[in-house]
Amino acid sequence: MRPLFSALQLEWALEFRQKSALLAGLLFVAGSAFLGSKTYLGTPPSKAWNALLWIVLLFSALHAATRSFAGVPAARWWLVGQWMTPVTWLWAKGIVTAFQLVVLGVFSLAMFSFLLGLPVGNPFGFLLVVVLGSAGLSGVLTTTAALAAQVDARASLMAVLSIPLLLPTLATIQRAALLATAGVSTFDLLAPLGSVALLAGVPVVLGTLLFPYLWKP
Repeated sequence: MRPLFSALQLEWALEFRQKSALLAGLLFVAGSAFLGSKTYLGTPPSKAWNALLWIVLLFSALHAATRSFAGVPAARWWLVGQWMTPVTWLWAKGIVTAFQLVVLGVFSLAMFSFLLGLPVGNPFGFLLVVVLGSAGLSGVLTTTAALAAQVDARASLMAVLSIPLLLPTLATIQRAALLATAGVSTFDLLAPLGSVALLAGVPVVLGTLLFPYLWKP
């Protein structure tokens, strides 16, 4: 646990040394919610509200996950390789990215509720969906970004790797969100939430197994 804690400290310091990325994400969320409030007079239909929220969160997740490895200079790869194992670095980056996306997810829910209303029958259950769904998107996208980071055509490879993993995860998240919107009890949401966790865990396990073989410090 100590190497992981040290790696988390390093990633936290590097990630939030310049707060522009997180602030840009918060501004994107606030701007999207504001534009939505000007498009709909009053609270939009629950399905449209859900779709807009998850579109915003998906773009936020893509930006955060892509930036997590794409902007790492070659010198830092070498330095990190002397100090920690590849898996430790992958987990540290994944945890920091997941934290960012959970913050953005909760902030998005708050902004949408304030500007567009909250057409949700089970607010606590929907909050659980947002938290776990944001962390799940982080797990899928951070892992695929890590696996594609050392390839010249990293953007193309990330797209190819992400689509088969991302689409089922999004579909499961949307199903859980619609159930929470319809007012289904939190207990009945445990099955779809467990499916989200399982779908997010598969790429994390694959990344943990494959990332050391792709490591080029």
